[in-house]
Amino acid sequence: MTPPQRTDDEAQLARIAPRGRQARALLLTLGGPFLLVAFIIGGRLLLPVKELRLAPLVPFEAGVADEAPRALLDAPLILLPAPPASARPGASGAPLAPFALDPTEVTVRNFRICVEARRCAVESDLAGCNWGKPGREDHPMNCVDWNEADIYCRWLGRRLPTEEEWEWAARGAEGRVYPWGNDPAITEHACVARGETCAVGSFPGGATPQGLQDLAGNVWEWTSSPYCPADRPGCDTAQRAVRGGSYSVREAARLKATIRSGHPVTLREHYLGFRCARDGTPAPPAR
Repeated sequence: MTPPQRTDDEAQLARIAPRGRQARALLLTLGGPFLLVAFIIGGRLLLPVKELRLAPLVPFEAGVADEAPRALLDAPLILLPAPPASARPGASGAPLAPFALDPTEVTVRNFRICVEARRCAVESDLAGCNWGKPGREDHPMNCVDWNEADIYCRWLGRRLPTEEEWEWAARGAEGRVYPWGNDPAITEHACVARGETCAVGSFPGGATPQGLQDLAGNVWEWTSSPYCPADRPGCDTAQRAVRGGSYSVREAARLKATIRSGHPVTLREHYLGFRCARDGTPAPPAR
């Protein structure tokens, strides 16, 4: 049987088809990677904004050449001994090594030095933030998330305290109810029942016997510890424990040294601040 003859149009299409398939194959080969990248970026942009902020805002490397000013590095910290076994805080009762803690919460003034050194970042678009407000340089640096607090402390060669260290500093060997003792008169000892923060150290009567101030009131303080149930230490959570209560607290029970709460690491609020710690051995007592 004689095969059917193609028309001129069919012959033209037969010549074009292979070239079209080759062009499509070339386009997929060259454009595939770009399509994959666009898909990934597009997917990330659909995620909640705060998930994208889990990484620090500012690249950081400990021990960089432009180290912090000596005025900050040499600022005195309060040295605390390791607690005896009978006074170890936390459900596990794990031993703690000696460490040192900032005597007050980190201030706007000191955080500004880190920002000007381009090692810290700041956002202050929330109501109640102290950053950028006249007369607040000596108030606690609030409205910082966990990453920003962590970056500042590491810039100074320090770290955020663990939850157990914070509680040991607040309670002491005698197991104080409040950082200053057992007196429930909180308005006489702490920046509480107010509509805004106070300058750090405004209530010296609320200091611990070692001289740590504002462990109760003013702002809740970030710690490095995951916020886990007491019976499940070391749980898998993105939340971090905070301690100390804030300036808006009005009930004495909310300022006890054992009170704890937890927040996602991306949270930035007017009632959140921090102080730094470092490892250290207290000097032996004078003879």
